[in-house]
Amino acid sequence: MSTVNVLNNILDFFDNNQVVGKTHHVTLISTVKSSTITTLIHIHARHTHNIQADPHLSPSVWLQDSHLDDHQTTALDTLHEESEEALRY
Repeated sequence: MSTVNVLNNILDFFDNNQVVGKTHHVTLISTVKSSTITTLIHIHARHTHNIQADPHLSPSVWLQDSHLDDHQTTALDTLHEESEEALRY
């Protein structure tokens, strides 16, 4: 096992794919085929730039509306409207 230098960045990626079959037969012993594939990737970056300390990558910078294009703004507005509508019921 190798030792990780904590001064560098470690990039973690996670992906979970699930496939669940459908059935219209509901009984006490009915079963449905399903599968789950989980992928974990850990990358130890060799550069010394600390991305955690980079102010340009802070969410307070890139989550501002001025950094979004029209398509992204429309999508966020639609999600916001749908969530407000769902909360009314």
